[in-house]
Amino acid sequence: MAEVENENPVTEVVNLIKAYALQETVEPLKPIGKFVAFGLAGAALIGVGILLLSLALLRGLQTIDFFDGNWSVLPYLIVSVAVLAVAGVLGSRITKGL
Repeated sequence: MAEVENENPVTEVVNLIKAYALQETVEPLKPIGKFVAFGLAGAALIGVGILLLSLALLRGLQTIDFFDGNWSVLPYLIVSVAVLAVAGVLGSRITKGL
């Protein structure tokens, strides 16, 4: 028996469009999934590291006798400025590659 082609040309066009969309969107993204996973893991680890370092800096500054009494808010301001500076440097490094 001879092969029977699709009876409905609309179905054939829809299937062709689906296959093309899959080929052009999903297939190119599959190889970079591993790099995205490592990037997200690295970002999480850097975030935790910055958090722990900022807490260590805060605790270290709070042990200094100069920051007693009315000056007790100054260690928080110093750590806030330091964290914002680090965020600024990291942000500038992100846009430098673009």
